[in-house]
Amino acid sequence: KWGGNDVPRYPNGYPFEHLANFVDSCKDVVRFIRNNGRLKSALSSLQKANHLGRLVMPAPTRWCTLQQCLVSLHESESLLHDLVSARDFITGSADQRLRRMAVKETVTAVDFDSKLEHCISALSPIDKWIKIFQSDRVPVSEVFDAFVHQLPHAIGEIWSLNLHESKYIVAAVKARWEFVYGDAHGVGYLLDPRFVYCLKLHSAKGWRLEELKSKKKTVAEFWMLDGQAWPLLRELALRVFNLVASSAASERNFSMHGFIQSKKRNRLSPSTVTKLMYIKTNYNLDDEVGGKDYSSDEYTNSE
Repeated sequence: KWGGNDVPRYPNGYPFEHLANFVDSCKDVVRFIRNNGRLKSALSSLQKANHLGRLVMPAPTRWCTLQQCLVSLHESESLLHDLVSARDFITGSADQRLRRMAVKETVTAVDFDSKLEHCISALSPIDKWIKIFQSDRVPVSEVFDAFVHQLPHAIGEIWSLNLHESKYIVAAVKARWEFVYGDAHGVGYLLDPRFVYCLKLHSAKGWRLEELKSKKKTVAEFWMLDGQAWPLLRELALRVFNLVASSAASERNFSMHGFIQSKKRNRLSPSTVTKLMYIKTNYNLDDEVGGKDYSSDEYTNSE
């Protein structure tokens, strides 16, 4: 949407306009269910009985929530179909009836399930790497491998995309890669033993490569312990592989700061806030309570 206009404008040759409109309709379905107490309660009971999760409302500031929204709709598709097909579903004022009819048309459409599968399959490889790059432990060399090798190959393997759609996504990935590429990505790829070094120079010592692939040893640890024969490269490699792959950590810090210094708790001194953030960050790194990762701010948005 451009210049405050509610009508979206797409680039020339954009092949996903019909799916973008479909996704907007899916958001309307989730929003309608979540804002209607009776329907939300009825659906939650059915989902609990069938061991299904709740519907997810995508948030523009949270990564991967769009795919989670579509997956939650796909899992509860039959339950939603039964709810909107009930005789007493189309009730209320004229405006309410129109909204309910739009929700019913979306859920009961013949291609509702197939379009959900189409969108989910198209988003899967992208969301996979988005989740990977949220970690602070991912080296920058994997960014090079993901954009240049993994993503184009994975997109080409998506069964639901035709040739034009695949080429469009690959071109978008290439354009984004040209925008984000820096020398650290290329140097990191050349110095990563999984991609170049161990495969060509030390192929006889495959156990070191296996340690890297199995995540038992990081690339930085490899150069720290096994790269002493090349002191100049070792110094460069340690600097490169101690860089973070994305800005996710910084975004989490902003979110964490907002959680600690909220409107209800805003009389903390700057030094106290810094100490609390230090404690919370290191607590998350040292211990994941109950096997859950508390690095995101999801738990602060409970209903």
